[in-house]
Amino acid sequence: MLYRNASELEKSKYEICQNITRYKRINELSLKNLDDILYCRINLLKLDDLASYLEKLGITFHLEIEKKRGVTEKRI
Repeated sequence: MLYRNASELEKSKYEICQNITRYKRINELSLKNLDDILYCRINLLKLDDLASYLEKLGITFHLEIEKKRGVTEKRI
């Protein structure tokens, strides 16, 4: 679950988890050790580990962080 006051890093990790989960569901993959991702336990995950999973699954992603007027925005 993603909290309302989640940081940009937490939001990015959550979105990556959702993309991996969707990909697994659509492609009916049986992958071990993805429980933390499948249940979006983002506090147990590192962004670089998630990026590695995406690469191994052949899922393209782009993470961009911009600063606008003192507010940080992310795009995936």
